[in-house]
Amino acid sequence: MKIWSNRFKDKMSVELEKYTSSIKFDNFLLKYDIKCSICHVLNLKTINIINKREFVILKNYIFLLKKYKFIFKSSYEDIHLNFENELINLNYIGNKIRSARSRNDLVSTDLKLWFLQKFRKIYYLMIYFLSNLLKVSEKKSLIFTGFTHFQIAQPINYSHYLLCYFEMFLRDVNKLLVLIKNNNFSPLGACALFGTNFFLNNFKTGKILGFDSSFNNSIDAVSDRDYVNDSMYFMSSTMIHFSRFSEDIVNYSNNCINILELSDSICTGSSIMPQKKNPDILEVVRSKCCVVIGNFFSILSIFTSQTLSYNKDIQEDKKILKNCYKIFKNTILVFNKIINNLHIKSDRCEKLLEENFSTATDMAEYLTKKGVPYKISHSIISLIVRNFIKKKRKLNSFKFKDLKEIDLNLYNYLYKKKISLKYISVKNSLKMKYLGYYYGTMNKEIFKNKKKLLGLFNI
Repeated sequence: MKIWSNRFKDKMSVELEKYTSSIKFDNFLLKYDIKCSICHVLNLKTINIINKREFVILKNYIFLLKKYKFIFKSSYEDIHLNFENELINLNYIGNKIRSARSRNDLVSTDLKLWFLQKFRKIYYLMIYFLSNLLKVSEKKSLIFTGFTHFQIAQPINYSHYLLCYFEMFLRDVNKLLVLIKNNNFSPLGACALFGTNFFLNNFKTGKILGFDSSFNNSIDAVSDRDYVNDSMYFMSSTMIHFSRFSEDIVNYSNNCINILELSDSICTGSSIMPQKKNPDILEVVRSKCCVVIGNFFSILSIFTSQTLSYNKDIQEDKKILKNCYKIFKNTILVFNKIINNLHIKSDRCEKLLEENFSTATDMAEYLTKKGVPYKISHSIISLIVRNFIKKKRKLNSFKFKDLKEIDLNLYNYLYKKKISLKYISVKNSLKMKYLGYYYGTMNKEIFKNKKKLLGLFNI
């Protein structure tokens, strides 16, 4: 019999009962429901709702239910009533556990306990991933191809490229840290929305459950799902970074570009084409990113038109959050394998960079350092590049006397200024770069990021 069944004359149909039941997707909260119930009976003993003997009986039966194999029933709607009814079946004293408690504050507490446990795990998985990414980036001397608009642009360090993703994921970890800290308070004791007539020590209960504090506003406590929205935002944002990384790897390992090679262990083949080596795992990462983002919009949509305080709409959040958590956790684990199985083809990078005039900017900046305004030096090098494309020559074959054929006035202009324009190699281009605090070496950047990582290990 439902807890509220005496209020109604007519019984709800089985179809409607199944439609509104959440037991199929909220039963994963059983562990947290039991934890909350143990704290609650302690509270009930403190305010003399139950005596010492009843407290011992209830506590023992709750611990017994920890090992119990539940047969969940949709007629009991959700995990809370399924658990409560099993407790009542074991002993009539179980009827007292509903005192000074509502499913509204209970479900919020259960889900928040799950959230804190699971996303702390995500936090440390992300830190492990970052440390792994940092380790891989220590291959700092390798030349890599830098792109803008997916056109070859300039020579870059492979290390610097990987550390770009380190920065992205580091921001994600910091978002998660703030998310955990901002939502570490207990809703238990808020009851339906305005507390209870019994004096409950909610702060003490929150501490026992492992929260930093208890709620400030009871209406907010039962209606708040910001931690669900923010978790979905965090996962969506981070999945976009994983998706962009995947897209890079898929493109760079393509036969036409061919600057990265994937180990066989992270690729699949074709059912018909014997020669194929496909980056399926990375393609799946991209699609799972779309799933998480789609679910994020679903969560936002659920909350857009809800009036305060608790509404049944909210029950749909668990299914979405749990599914996306599983996708997200597995993506981190998968990417740890991926980054350890990437092999850069530095010779191929250097060849592409040479063929595509990637040091043209260095040559223009060289002229500017010699006193030529950059607008003019840009025009000079553009003219050289256009001429060399026509003649099918590379910049590494450039000689100062070539300017005579290209533009005699230009040759005389530079000659009078005593500027001997010279070709700058791909390797020299890397050494010349000033990136804020160092010239051409990744040592300081890696060391700086290691220090950042060490500061994240405790939450």
